[in-house]
Amino acid sequence: MTEKNIKIENIIKLLKKNFNEYSICKINDYYLLKNKYKDYYLPISSNYQIRNIFKIYKEYKDLGLHMRLIDIVFKYKKLQKKKAILKNIYNKTDYEIFKIINKTWRSRIIHQKGGYDNKCFSNNMWSEEIIFHLKKNKINPKNYLDIGCGSGQLTTLFGQKLNLDKKNIHGIDVDSFHEKGDWNRKKPEFTFKKVTKNEKLPYKNNYFDLVSSFMVLHHIENLDKELKEINRIIKKKGYFIIREHDCITSIDKMLCDIEHYMFFYLNTENINNKLSSDFQKKYYAKYYDCFEWDYIMDNYGFKFIYGSYISKDIHNQMTPTRSFLRIYQKI
Repeated sequence: MTEKNIKIENIIKLLKKNFNEYSICKINDYYLLKNKYKDYYLPISSNYQIRNIFKIYKEYKDLGLHMRLIDIVFKYKKLQKKKAILKNIYNKTDYEIFKIINKTWRSRIIHQKGGYDNKCFSNNMWSEEIIFHLKKNKINPKNYLDIGCGSGQLTTLFGQKLNLDKKNIHGIDVDSFHEKGDWNRKKPEFTFKKVTKNEKLPYKNNYFDLVSSFMVLHHIENLDKELKEINRIIKKKGYFIIREHDCITSIDKMLCDIEHYMFFYLNTENINNKLSSDFQKKYYAKYYDCFEWDYIMDNYGFKFIYGSYISKDIHNQMTPTRSFLRIYQKI
């Protein structure tokens, strides 16, 4: 399937067919939102995505948009540093802004007087959230594969929470990744296999009960081949679970780019202009919204089972880059 097939008319047709809980008003709202801000998009290579989003916020008086931007930019900052950085943030390039943040960056944990710190570390939070939805849908796999497993910490934790033996937990990934560099895998507590781009996945047909891909699919350039391979290795009536960004508008896409770029910058040693430039030139991401992913999966033999936005706390507040979970079943 090519990108040309992913048209708004096709998405809405699928919505009306499969999702009775969405009213006509909400479907119409989705249509209008898809066309909002579409002429304002700037690619990551422009180096001016932050300034561009601030310009849109000023033009449309969209306070929610401004708060999402601030939430991303100060994701790793202590609260008392915000005012000093905000003074000049909107007349600089993205790279210059990250450089300012890097100088004062000390901790990802934000301490607030009279507040609280969430005791769950990130991997534990995501895995528990996803396990909850799997159990809710009575999904109990006997084996499991994580595509794009990275260091393998989440893969191990997730597999253990599924009560699987080490031999039934599998993970694959490339040698290194542009946001993270070389993965520090040490000795993974699961069966790990290294893969290269565009190669056939090293598993038999109809092998896995459950396959996951957490924040990986938007970085895969040959998505057509990858999804065909994923379908091949999953058993009939097996499950494919994804976590992705819900990018409905161009602004959603730029916010995701900013978050990826900043994550790369603040987690890479020996930062310099050449390294930053190389990242912007080599970076690849193709974002879709959750309904577009439903349409894509429908075309590759997966039916929608369950969907939910991912929240990081009890208030069910969405992340600024709109992280969501989708469970599909191979038909």
